[in-house]
Amino acid sequence: MANIVENISGNKALELGGEEFVRKLTFGNAWNRIRIGIMCVLNGSANIAPPRRLVMGLCDGDQFTYLSSSCLSFVGISWGPNPGGDWTYSGVNGYYGMYAGGSVSYVTSKINTTITDTTTGNNTSHYIKSGGSGTPHLLMVELIRSATPGTYSVRGYAPDSIDIANIPQFFDFMQAMEYEAIPGGYTYCNVLNAANATGMSTNLDTLSIYWSLASPTIEITDVCVLRFY
Repeated sequence: MANIVENISGNKALELGGEEFVRKLTFGNAWNRIRIGIMCVLNGSANIAPPRRLVMGLCDGDQFTYLSSSCLSFVGISWGPNPGGDWTYSGVNGYYGMYAGGSVSYVTSKINTTITDTTTGNNTSHYIKSGGSGTPHLLMVELIRSATPGTYSVRGYAPDSIDIANIPQFFDFMQAMEYEAIPGGYTYCNVLNAANATGMSTNLDTLSIYWSLASPTIEITDVCVLRFY
């Protein structure tokens, strides 16, 4: 069960355009398994060509974070760094298809300017809601600390073609965040394969969310960080 939940909710949304959102965790580095989730939409109405990158994860401190050329350490998930194709806009369905001719989800680590993307091997379509849908949807990241210092098992959660048709409410978001064992998928998210990040800092105490494009912006209505233990 969850020990601590930090969330940003209500009527206002966090909008990112070529920007990084950073927040120090109240429980700091005192965790062994942690989950990050957002409810979001992309405010676009046309295909999004590469390069583009949506990043969620944890940093060592809140000064030299993911965007910094002196990044101390970042571990998380990137959606979309593969340059294989566009994120395809579907105005009829109100979403973007994030499949880009390769794995849509990568375990990403960064130290200084060096970014390492490790494919999770999920070569299937996943989706993110567009602003025209009027309804945000979920993306989640989970990190588990290994017994080997500086090694983390990381996985992502993203909606597939069935999940994206659902309309999650805040209650559904909280339930998805707290559901420790998700056997084969969740009503609103598909479980992606895990991969390891190695040689990283043993101190990861700061949330980082980054969207690489100035336009379209990404609008985040809810952010939650959940510590299991």
